Amino acid sequence: MFDQLTPLKKPEAYLAPSTAATTFSAKLESSLRDHATLWMYGLLGLGFVTRLFRASTTYLNPDEAMHFMAANRPTWAQAEASMASLFHPPLLILILRIWRHLGTSELMLRTPSILAGLAFCWFGFKWMRMLLPQSIAWIGYLFLLFLPSSIDLSTEIRQYALLLALGTGSAYFLERAFREHSPKLLLVSCIFLLFAILSHYSSFLLAAALGGYAIIRIRAEKPSWTFISAWVVTQLLAFALCCAFYFFHISHLRQYYPNLNATHGWMENDYLGNSYFDPAKSNPLVFAAARTGGVFQYAMGQGAVGDLAFVLALVAAVVILRRPNVAAIPRGPLIALLALPFAVNCAAAFGRFYPYGGTRHSAFLLPFAFAATSIGIAFVCRFRAVAGAALALSAVFVCSIFPTRAKSYIPPASEKRETMAQAMSFTQQKIAPGDIIFSDLQTGLLLQYYLCEARPVMPAQAQNFVSFNCGGRQVIAARIFAFTPGTFVEQWNRFVQSYGLSPEQRVWVTQMGWSRVLASDIKLASGSPINSVSFGNKIQFFPLDAGQKMADSAALPAS
Repeated sequence: MFDQLTPLKKPEAYLAPSTAATTFSAKLESSLRDHATLWMYGLLGLGFVTRLFRASTTYLNPDEAMHFMAANRPTWAQAEASMASLFHPPLLILILRIWRHLGTSELMLRTPSILAGLAFCWFGFKWMRMLLPQSIAWIGYLFLLFLPSSIDLSTEIRQYALLLALGTGSAYFLERAFREHSPKLLLVSCIFLLFAILSHYSSFLLAAALGGYAIIRIRAEKPSWTFISAWVVTQLLAFALCCAFYFFHISHLRQYYPNLNATHGWMENDYLGNSYFDPAKSNPLVFAAARTGGVFQYAMGQGAVGDLAFVLALVAAVVILRRPNVAAIPRGPLIALLALPFAVNCAAAFGRFYPYGGTRHSAFLLPFAFAATSIGIAFVCRFRAVAGAALALSAVFVCSIFPTRAKSYIPPASEKRETMAQAMSFTQQKIAPGDIIFSDLQTGLLLQYYLCEARPVMPAQAQNFVSFNCGGRQVIAARIFAFTPGTFVEQWNRFVQSYGLSPEQRVWVTQMGWSRVLASDIKLASGSPINSVSFGNKIQFFPLDAGQKMADSAALPAS
């Protein structure tokens, strides 16, 4: 099928015997062909070590702490109540609730994501190898294993590693089902898709894209009615589960987030504002092109390399159209398979139902982005596996050394476990049991994990604050995810008044997480400076007496 594209079967035809480098390349090409399984698992082991190191050296971010604490409630009923307030289906929380009995260290809690991330890489390689020449599959496999985006998603306590593993597994078994005309494999694909829907709501979009692709394959190949009937049943099951989640969870999120209108404009704020189409800001074509480019920038983890990857993906479309034998399936279905997920996500952004662009919320697009880019790279390298792999590793190196990060990202150097340990030691030694710790929600989540030493906690809920006690210290967190200088002053005044604190009561303002208010951002009415203690550049403490007055918040910066 692929003989005209890849020289793997006759490498000697491309050798210059006097060139040692060429001889080495030919031997490596032969090894990749003859020992593909050994290479695959060897690289997978290296990917595991990379993820293990990443997961064991950093402290939790606020989202990770939120997911674990939702699972780590004293009772199942309290855990279910916490799950109901999350924007995600329950699979990860259920796994964490059981998994926590094995240990609650950062590494132990991240292990399910690491394992899911490795499964994603395995399924991704098998899926690409079934569709495309070996030279392309190896390029995509290196991207899956070693690009920062893939590593980050598979070393965090978030839903994305599960989504990617289960979604790519569904695509893999769907491809096998069409190849073997097997209704049983359709059922296996459906099971993976149902669990993907249980892991993250972006799987709704993946289900629609795979469904559209399957319709194209069915029309082109005209399989048996038994096969078609089995596929229809699987689609009805997936659709029913999506509807159940919409009516019994998504539509009820408004009771926790009053400004939310179901999924309309979900998470539409400064962080994701550009990921929703706004006709007042952009025209449809510009939005689609820019946000698709953003997906590739996120996938590669580096802006310039991501732009080049987007161009190579467009080159891949031309290659597929001009070289019908580039894949094991006809070019029409192949283009649909690679393009439909992007089109469905973009359509959701046009409807303002779901964001589309260069953030983790479009992470389900990674395998399709990597596959398309790999085709473009393989074409540039004349479908030589070693040359393509070398170019892919060069891209991985550049993206790892010169990453382009979102504002909300905490670099590993600023997220060292030792830094958090020093901060907790300071808390134990310098903050007296009678003192109060005041924070925003993101900091409160981290304190539930670190200050309470991962013990089950059920915070007391008030109209404007949540509170809990650990080690004799009371933590009161304002119901605002991250303070700005202006909102801090407003919340501080409300906090002092709500709890009737005496003027001499010592309060330790504690800030951790993605964004924080610096002591230098806060102005006392007296003009006195505020002394602070920092650990790294993401953790800070500063003491205030409840009787101290803040400068007018209108005079402070908004962020």
